[in-house]
Amino acid sequence: MDFAASGKIAPKMELPLESFPDYEIEYTQDQKPYIRLPHYDNTTLLFLTEFYETDAEALMETLNVEDINNALISVPKPYKLDHAHYFINLQLHSPGAVPFLQVIRSGDPRLGRLAGCVSLTPREGATENLYELGYYLHPEFQKKGAMKRIVGTVIRYGFQEKGVHCVEVKIREDNLSSRKIIESIPQFKRAEGTVETVEWPVVKGGGGSKTLLAWRIVAPDSALP
Repeated sequence: MDFAASGKIAPKMELPLESFPDYEIEYTQDQKPYIRLPHYDNTTLLFLTEFYETDAEALMETLNVEDINNALISVPKPYKLDHAHYFINLQLHSPGAVPFLQVIRSGDPRLGRLAGCVSLTPREGATENLYELGYYLHPEFQKKGAMKRIVGTVIRYGFQEKGVHCVEVKIREDNLSSRKIIESIPQFKRAEGTVETVEWPVVKGGGGSKTLLAWRIVAPDSALP
């Protein structure tokens, strides 16, 4: 498959390539930026792109997967098409919004289907340059070792392209599959003193208190603005 490739290589950072792969920003024929994500098998191509207006149905389907929806406390259940359209519009058209590459797309960077998301969201009210990491992946693409390298690519992208200084991720203590991804990246350190207890909604398999653990990673000095 051939794609337009007038891209740029971001400056190298002092991060191990094993966990934080290098990347190149390329562009589709209509000048939409994308990153080719590390291959994890010989049959599936994955790309990191912006949200597109046409992603609403795939986003609705993915966020209605039981395990994904139950793990995301702020996502409505059921997740309706109106929710998807509203969220995508927010990503693309909010005043002052600068779209991040955050959609994991399969097959083609422009026409491929949304397969998941890895997002970096600025922490509201934070006095430091702190972004929150979130991620999910459709079950079709899970259990193939892809997510660790995708998360690492997005972290490098945030540090190098967006001036992100610090990234924090909060994970439910009993979400072992999500914890495994972060705990396999040694540069993420447990953020001591940030353990939270929240009431998880009954509709999301909760109905009781759940513990959230936090990890942080800080950009190397060479990446700071």
